[in-house]
Amino acid sequence: MKELYEQVVLKNKITLSVQASSFHYCTPRTDEFKNWESYDTVEVGFIMNGERHVTPPEEWRDYAEDGFPSDVYARVPVQLVIDFIKSNGGEMK
Repeated sequence: MKELYEQVVLKNKITLSVQASSFHYCTPRTDEFKNWESYDTVEVGFIMNGERHVTPPEEWRDYAEDGFPSDVYARVPVQLVIDFIKSNGGEMK
Protein backbone atom coordinates (compact mmCIF):
# COMPACT_ATOMS: atom_id res chain seq x y z
CA MET A 1 0.00 0.00 0.00
CA LYS A 2 1.19 3.50 -0.85
CA GLU A 3 2.30 5.71 2.05
CA LEU A 4 0.07 8.63 2.97
CA TYR A 5 1.05 12.15 2.00
CA GLU A 6 2.18 14.33 4.90
CA GLN A 7 -0.35 16.64 6.48
CA VAL A 8 -0.47 20.07 4.82
CA VAL A 9 0.27 22.86 7.32
CA LEU A 10 -0.70 26.37 6.28
CA LYS A 11 0.92 29.62 7.37
CA ASN A 12 -2.19 30.54 9.37
CA LYS A 13 -1.87 27.22 11.31
CA ILE A 14 -4.74 25.42 9.53
CA THR A 15 -3.90 21.78 8.79
CA LEU A 16 -5.50 19.39 6.33
CA SER A 17 -5.00 15.89 5.06
CA VAL A 18 -4.80 15.68 1.26
CA GLN A 19 -4.67 12.10 0.02
CA ALA A 20 -4.76 10.31 -3.32
CA SER A 21 -4.10 6.66 -4.17
CA SER A 22 -5.87 3.55 -5.36
CA PHE A 23 -7.59 3.49 -1.94
CA HIS A 24 -8.79 7.11 -1.79
CA TYR A 25 -11.62 9.18 -3.27
CA CYS A 26 -9.58 10.66 -6.10
CA THR A 27 -9.10 10.56 -9.86
CA PRO A 28 -7.34 8.78 -11.27
CA ARG A 29 -7.34 6.04 -8.62
CA THR A 30 -3.69 5.12 -8.95
CA ASP A 31 -0.55 4.92 -6.85
CA GLU A 32 1.84 6.07 -9.55
CA PHE A 33 2.07 9.81 -8.77
CA LYS A 34 4.63 11.18 -6.30
CA ASN A 35 2.60 14.23 -5.18
CA TRP A 36 -1.09 14.91 -4.76
CA GLU A 37 -0.95 17.92 -7.10
CA SER A 38 -0.51 15.47 -10.03
CA TYR A 39 -4.05 14.10 -9.61
CA ASP A 40 -7.21 15.62 -11.10
CA THR A 41 -9.18 15.27 -7.86
CA VAL A 42 -8.14 14.33 -4.32
CA GLU A 43 -9.59 13.33 -0.97
CA VAL A 44 -9.36 16.06 1.68
CA GLY A 45 -10.06 15.49 5.33
CA PHE A 46 -9.77 16.84 8.80
CA ILE A 47 -9.37 20.53 8.05
CA MET A 48 -8.42 21.85 11.47
CA ASN A 49 -7.16 24.91 13.30
CA GLY A 50 -5.81 23.36 16.47
CA GLU A 51 -8.71 21.33 17.84
CA ARG A 52 -11.36 23.36 15.97
CA HIS A 53 -12.80 22.13 12.67
CA VAL A 54 -12.55 24.59 9.79
CA THR A 55 -15.32 24.78 7.21
CA PRO A 56 -13.98 25.06 3.66
CA PRO A 57 -15.57 27.36 1.06
CA GLU A 58 -19.19 26.79 0.07
CA GLU A 59 -18.07 25.49 -3.34
CA TRP A 60 -16.82 22.36 -1.53
CA ARG A 61 -20.39 21.44 -0.48
CA ASP A 62 -20.89 18.97 -3.35
CA TYR A 63 -17.80 17.02 -2.26
CA ALA A 64 -18.84 16.53 1.40
CA GLU A 65 -19.25 12.87 2.31
CA ASP A 66 -21.60 13.24 5.28
CA GLY A 67 -23.35 16.57 4.76
CA PHE A 68 -21.74 19.97 4.83
CA PRO A 69 -19.52 20.66 6.65
CA SER A 70 -17.87 17.25 6.79
CA ASP A 71 -14.72 15.56 8.05
CA VAL A 72 -13.99 14.14 4.59
CA TYR A 73 -14.42 15.64 1.11
CA ALA A 74 -14.29 13.26 -1.85
CA ARG A 75 -12.93 13.94 -5.32
CA VAL A 76 -12.19 17.63 -4.71
CA PRO A 77 -10.65 19.25 -7.80
CA VAL A 78 -6.97 19.90 -7.10
CA GLN A 79 -7.33 23.55 -8.15
CA LEU A 80 -9.91 24.10 -5.36
CA VAL A 81 -7.44 22.69 -2.83
CA ILE A 82 -4.64 24.90 -4.18
CA ASP A 83 -6.97 27.93 -4.03
CA PHE A 84 -7.87 27.09 -0.41
CA ILE A 85 -4.19 26.83 0.51
CA LYS A 86 -3.40 30.16 -1.15
CA SER A 87 -6.37 31.91 0.46
CA ASN A 88 -5.07 30.84 3.86
CA GLY A 89 -1.57 32.27 3.42
CA GLY A 90 0.04 29.38 1.61
CA GLU A 91 1.82 26.30 2.83
CA MET A 92 4.47 26.31 5.55
CA LYS A 93 7.75 25.02 4.22
